[in-house]
Amino acid sequence: MPARVPAEVFSPGEILRTEIEERGWTQADLADILGMSLTGVGEILNGKRGITAETARGLSDALGTSAESWLNLDARYRLHSAHPRPGTKLRSQIYSKVPVREMVRRQWIDGSADPDVLARAVCTFLAIDSLDDEPRPFPHAARKATSYERSSSGQVAWLCRVAQLAPAVPTSGEYNGVGAEVVSSLRALVPEPGDVRHVPGVLADHGIRFLVVEALPGSRIDGVCFWLDSQSPVIALSLRYGKLHNFWHTLLHELWHVKHGDGRMNAVIDTDLGFGEGDLPAVERAANRFAVESLIRASELNRFIEAAGRVYTLNSIQRFAARIGVHPAIVIGHLAHRSEISWARFGTHLPNVRDFVASSALTDGWGRTVKLP
Repeated sequence: MPARVPAEVFSPGEILRTEIEERGWTQADLADILGMSLTGVGEILNGKRGITAETARGLSDALGTSAESWLNLDARYRLHSAHPRPGTKLRSQIYSKVPVREMVRRQWIDGSADPDVLARAVCTFLAIDSLDDEPRPFPHAARKATSYERSSSGQVAWLCRVAQLAPAVPTSGEYNGVGAEVVSSLRALVPEPGDVRHVPGVLADHGIRFLVVEALPGSRIDGVCFWLDSQSPVIALSLRYGKLHNFWHTLLHELWHVKHGDGRMNAVIDTDLGFGEGDLPAVERAANRFAVESLIRASELNRFIEAAGRVYTLNSIQRFAARIGVHPAIVIGHLAHRSEISWARFGTHLPNVRDFVASSALTDGWGRTVKLP
């Protein structure tokens, strides 16, 4: 039922004026009764001052009315007299569409106090004609920690930014699939954290574009695989954790999607962040297995667990890692995801590789902004 709108709304001052006239009081009399200044009473009578809770209590005692009635009269009058700021509804629509403040800070769009200008900037960024439109979805395989039934505004904005920047990433070779050579070249970089700086070059040599775009706050998205065309795959990571083990697992997970052409025609959304299977679709379980097995074969890890008798020391983990050619952080990550150890116990031995990756990859975020032509 629509709300009733009164044809005319009287100010509390007009009603109060009638009340004191009926009692034969002057404004000065009312001021004395309420213990207020004459100026203050005059401003209430003229509608220039609102009625506070204290004043409402005073009027209730002085006139034998309820304090709530005076507060309600004042609230209705103020609301009826208020004029909304121009553009409020449009700004609300804009801010519901994308995380505006963060995008302006990241220089993805130009900020403007004019909502019409800001709306045009957002529409241009999302490649839509109107805020009522939804961005045209492009096929991709995205890895995130939220429901895959819908994408948040931050995730949509992140994907749009990745799609904008990907064509600027050069390649030095043609894409001929993801064979053993690609995996072995990447696997050789796993032991040393600093060697992750060579990942963009290795992928570029095999026709795979790689870039990094910092995730927008709260978007909880880790990576995506998509295609510029049938022979131009792209892998983008957010590095929102930045740790060595997260980097390698997410990269290899997305590489599996490239290998199988996922995201070339249809969207595939990954919701698992670690190695646990849960209720993931078969394609996601396969991508996780590929990432895990590419780093440490399950048979090798099982033998280590059995030999250790589930008693792990940093020294034993380091020796095992050196023997199989990985960084100890990879072993720690696998053991933690199997609940063999706690993250807290060896957390200081999980190096952050964000700066190493950003030094060689096209990177947008953490103070870096890529300028589009």
